Amino acid sequence: MAKISVIGGGSWGTALAQLLLDNGHEVLVRDNNQYNVDNINNNKTIDVLDNIILHEKMRATTSIKEAIDFGDFILTSVPTKVMRVALGEIVDVIRSPKTFINASKGIDHITFKRVTQNDEEVITQEYLNGIVSTSWHSNAEVVVLSDLTTVWI
Repeated sequence: MAKISVIGGGSWGTALAQLLLDNGHEVLVRDNNQYNVDNINNNKTIDVLDNIILHEKMRATTSIKEAIDFGDFILTSVPTKVMRVALGEIVDVIRSPKTFINASKGIDHITFKRVTQNDEEVITQEYLNGIVSTSWHSNAEVVVLSDLTTVWI
């Protein structure tokens, strides 16, 4: 199975990490909030997903380097208004080609470009195995509970 780093440990990133773990993948969530990381690692919970117990193998870190080194696939799930900042952090530590999966919704509020276009502009070609995007008609709570829904990757 794949090794996937999820950049962004909010409700959507964590729900997708849960889905990936349920499907046998290895996952490491990166969040910049130590409180969230500690909650995921120690309690298998996250405040934004009330009363949800996360997968026993759910792991998180605040280290962007650890997350980028871990995954062959990088799933970005941060607000589009901070996507370029997140991509800049990735550029500083990436050392091998990765496949990028966009799970953020919307467009860049400054450039008015899709997130995948920003990926292509910020990440140099030598580190891009490919770029894909997700699409969904669901919410994090439905996905994390494995309720009937559809998510395309």
